[in-house]
Amino acid sequence: MFKRALLALAPLSVLTLAACSPAEEAPASTEPAEYAVIEGWVRAPLGGRDVTAGFVTLTAGAPGGQLVGAFTEEADAIELHTMAMDGAVMRMRHVDSLDIPAGGAMSLAPGGDHLMIFGVNPEALEDGEMTVTLTFADGETLTVTLPVRDAAPDLDPEMGAMSHDGHEMDDEGETGASDPQTPELEDHGH
Repeated sequence: MFKRALLALAPLSVLTLAACSPAEEAPASTEPAEYAVIEGWVRAPLGGRDVTAGFVTLTAGAPGGQLVGAFTEEADAIELHTMAMDGAVMRMRHVDSLDIPAGGAMSLAPGGDHLMIFGVNPEALEDGEMTVTLTFADGETLTVTLPVRDAAPDLDPEMGAMSHDGHEMDDEGETGASDPQTPELEDHGH
């Protein structure tokens, strides 16, 4: 009789143990995020300079993503840069990646994160456009054609002006604006 009772309870004990064990987590998505550029533009290089900046608003589907690089045939190099206040000085520095939240947007905009474009070929910009290929950590790429403008859309030209004068670069590759009221970007000599 004891054996019969034990055999009858065996399936119940398996169910009880299964209910107490931790639930399995859903596997992380191995699918790449779907990326899109909502808007973007490249600032026309100022007076004889070959350095400028590009700005885009990027979106990523689940699981989000990381922008890790950019390339154009119309310039020598593009770096990802960020800007932040360091006391009373605006500092710009190169970063390896920029996060794009899942289902959200990340903006590269004047005065903040941006694409720093070195060695711009002015003849290549005569059509008023720059084609840029964005590279993401998951291996995906997105090629976009951005208009070249003298000032940011919907901004006062004085407020959107970018100069590369008045900066010094420290040993960590950071720059500082000489006038914290009007942050300016660094000419890195690339």
